[in-house]
Amino acid sequence: KENIDVLIVAGDIFDTGNPPNYALELYYNFLKQLFSIKNLYVIITAGNHDSISTLKAPKQLLEFMNVHVITSGDEDENELIPIYKKDKLQGVVCAVPFLRDSIVRKAVSGQTTNEKETSLNTGIKQHYIDVYEEAIKLTSKDNLPIIATGHLTTVGSRTSESERDIYIGGTLDIGSDFLGKYFDYVALGHLHINQTVGCDHVRYSGSPIPLSFSESNQKKKINIIKFKDDEDNKVEVKEIEIP
Repeated sequence: KENIDVLIVAGDIFDTGNPPNYALELYYNFLKQLFSIKNLYVIITAGNHDSISTLKAPKQLLEFMNVHVITSGDEDENELIPIYKKDKLQGVVCAVPFLRDSIVRKAVSGQTTNEKETSLNTGIKQHYIDVYEEAIKLTSKDNLPIIATGHLTTVGSRTSESERDIYIGGTLDIGSDFLGKYFDYVALGHLHINQTVGCDHVRYSGSPIPLSFSESNQKKKINIIKFKDDEDNKVEVKEIEIP
């Protein structure tokens, strides 16, 4: 009904690294239904709960259905997804999944916990800068929107009791002041509460269903993002309550 061009799911497709067959069946049936929507891009990134191998196995087959699955963010994986409409470039999605420690931090013996945290923060920030620099090469001529995804706990965000810490020390020193200055919209996953982080264009959609008693009274939502030509008001966000 909303004439969506791109659907982004920013991680935690499953709640476990070894999902049961009925969960896999739900996933594939959902993607099959989406395939009937003409010209829809589907972008799925892995979260900390997801198994890289489970999501990666049907990757080539799903690309035929215009479903792009990004699993690890390692150097062999292309995280840039250009969005075309009638053969014209509309923007680029930097599909950054949950970045595992081994991807962004070099192992150094004898490091303290603080040094590991600092190294991890630096590695994640550099990863975002690298994908942004690649995206700007494609979009700068026409000033097209660049969207990023992420799966992490940001500074200033609200958590609920059902989420797990995913990095050493819990919260990273990464917030909207960093992400928001590079990207026109940032679609974040991991936290279950629908919320903005510091500014209107850095947001968590939240989980579509409650995952603990602390979430039982929350209104679950989907974020619909519209990009406009107005430089001062480029992004319009509409929250739709999930029934």
